[in-house]
Amino acid sequence: MDRNCYYSYYLMEISPLKDNRALVSTCFSNTFRPENRLTIEKDIKDTWNSRQFQFQRKLLLRKDWSFCLGSDCFTGPSDETIKRLVNEEEVKNAIAEGKTRLNYLPKMIIMAISFACNNNCYFCNNPKKTPRKEFKVTQLGDNLLKEIKEEIIPFVEQVTLTGGEPFLANPEFIDWFISHHHEKILTVVTNGTLLHRFGLEKIIQHHIGLIISFYAMNKKTYREVTGTNNFAAMFDNTNELMRLGYKHMRLVFTLCRRSIADLDEFCQFVLKNRDNIREAIVQNDCFEGEESHRQMRKLEFKYSPLFPDNKLIFKYRNQGVLHRVIRRFYNPCYSLRYFLGR
Repeated sequence: MDRNCYYSYYLMEISPLKDNRALVSTCFSNTFRPENRLTIEKDIKDTWNSRQFQFQRKLLLRKDWSFCLGSDCFTGPSDETIKRLVNEEEVKNAIAEGKTRLNYLPKMIIMAISFACNNNCYFCNNPKKTPRKEFKVTQLGDNLLKEIKEEIIPFVEQVTLTGGEPFLANPEFIDWFISHHHEKILTVVTNGTLLHRFGLEKIIQHHIGLIISFYAMNKKTYREVTGTNNFAAMFDNTNELMRLGYKHMRLVFTLCRRSIADLDEFCQFVLKNRDNIREAIVQNDCFEGEESHRQMRKLEFKYSPLFPDNKLIFKYRNQGVLHRVIRRFYNPCYSLRYFLGR
């Protein structure tokens, strides 16, 4: 856990819910739904100074990490981005002065406009379908998207799009963003399979940052994990971008029990292409932590000396039974503290 976590001073995360509602948070961790996430139908920007998020800032100022108990914190963007945003004058002054009500809007938003995806990973929290049921695609309503475009994005410095697969669900939004806000930083979390349809040259021309998800290093394993034959498209797009001299690429290998044999090959791939990759992250599927951690530790010991620049990072995540039990018991305690305004 980073003991200087100040996400709630510069970050807003927005995700779609059913019935044209949205889930708004100031934290990366997916374990905080009952505690620090708000469900809204309109007025997204008003949540920035909600009582709930002000209480979270109060705890952070006290270095009180009790509300993180049993969680699995995911740090999100690079430390370089975090340091830059935390040291911005408004943010830095608000933290130094102990303010919990902020007179500025978030500097960065992470948003999923839609959860539509052309992969169907077996461990995904939002699967497209199961043998028994087709899932309705959840996406932000037009009214909320209009609010974001008009009332939030003009004031932020950086937007990260996630999903779902953004190049499937909302390429129109990406085009709108680079047309109207080309001076701002745009990063897209993508499975990389549709980049050629959007245009590799356009991605390079507009300096769109990419975080490309690797689920395997061959067609067979990729199909076992994602249920699709999209490996060639992902791998070819990644290699073509590097050939064209693209330098804004981060790779994320999500390790699971079906892809554990591919991890060494991924590390070799990063080593071979280190000059073309900004950063590579190995992280395990949250719910398969113990099984994956042994292999991750072994390969971290092997490869870390070869990356003195820290371009290859291992992130250990675990949402096993113990973590979930702790959260279940702690939720009422947190809710009581919030109600009492401590």
